[in-house]
Amino acid sequence: PPVRAPSEGGGGGRQSAGLERLLRAVESAYPTLGEADKISLRGVVRVVSGAFATAFGGWTVGVGCEGQLGDLRAMVGLDGGTPHEGPFLDYQGMVAPHLCETTVLTQEEREEHVEDFFFRTVHLGTECWAFAALSRLSVARRDALCGRWRNAAAHLRTVARVLEYLGSHVMMLSSMCLSDYLPLKVEIEGTSGAGSLQVKELRRALSAMLAPLSHAAIAQCPRAGPGASSTEHKPLLPSKGSFRKSKRSLRVLIADTDASDDGFGPAPPGGAAGGEEAFWALLRVYSEPEASPELHTYAKALEGAESALLGRFFHSHYVLACGVIGSAARGTMNREVGGLRATFGVPVFPILDQVRSRLGQHTDLRLGANKGKILKHLESTPPPPPPPPRRRCR
Repeated sequence: PPVRAPSEGGGGGRQSAGLERLLRAVESAYPTLGEADKISLRGVVRVVSGAFATAFGGWTVGVGCEGQLGDLRAMVGLDGGTPHEGPFLDYQGMVAPHLCETTVLTQEEREEHVEDFFFRTVHLGTECWAFAALSRLSVARRDALCGRWRNAAAHLRTVARVLEYLGSHVMMLSSMCLSDYLPLKVEIEGTSGAGSLQVKELRRALSAMLAPLSHAAIAQCPRAGPGASSTEHKPLLPSKGSFRKSKRSLRVLIADTDASDDGFGPAPPGGAAGGEEAFWALLRVYSEPEASPELHTYAKALEGAESALLGRFFHSHYVLACGVIGSAARGTMNREVGGLRATFGVPVFPILDQVRSRLGQHTDLRLGANKGKILKHLESTPPPPPPPPRRRCR
């Protein structure tokens, strides 16, 4: 990446326009704060700067805002830390903070509102994090297409963490008073955090991550499908066995059983499930994880990213909208809030949902004799005798 010397542009560690704005605001307001507010602000600065040092302390180059963070610490009464002496990333070239500056309107360009900056920051922050998630998904897809499944799974787990965070990020808006929020909602009509181009792309980009897995699973199981195996299996449950002892035979039986008439098979070819051949191949990946451990790891990472997108981010956006403007209102994209339920109610990977359903339903059928076994065993086992009383030492 491009770097710059510490002496360039007034110091390589002072390149963030946003931090410069914050420094000016703190410098102006800090002397007038009460003691409790000063302690609170000092704690926030300590946590943020500490997290920054933990994340980037081992880097051989500076990020580009270390000097400003040191100034901020000193401003609130903390020690400024050790300045970075080496080269810095070209923060201005990579982040383009001058473009961020243009998003903050001047006094003449807008009606003054005390919560405007907070409102904008949350929405623009959503856009930035979504951009980071899309970038990591692109890298994960390249790794998956090259067969580097564990690397791709690691990238997907990072995407899941970003989306998990976004669920909490958008909920910060719920702290606003309605008298502050509603006028700003009108001003932002036509866009929103969840209606941005980056966020709209998340579902499509994530759904595209399934194709490499399907192709690899089909290549490893070319004969996968109902009736593909003629192997005769032994009875599923031995007379006094347990699920753990017969686990492998169960997996093989589930994957090989002809399910053409039991209602547990794949959706018709051409549907959202991805095709019958992919269904049976993925069924083997799930039922025999030890045979394809890397594919199984990747599949579980896909599930984690899907859960974070639907269950955390999209669901949190719906909860936020209901809690702030009400379920019968229309949001900033002029859509009914109730319609947001579809964003988290429809799975990203329908075929994986079908695979899990089939495995679960067949397990229930094949292990019917074991229903309630654990609870019955607990209920039939008498409680242990109480421990003897402890003798006191004199």
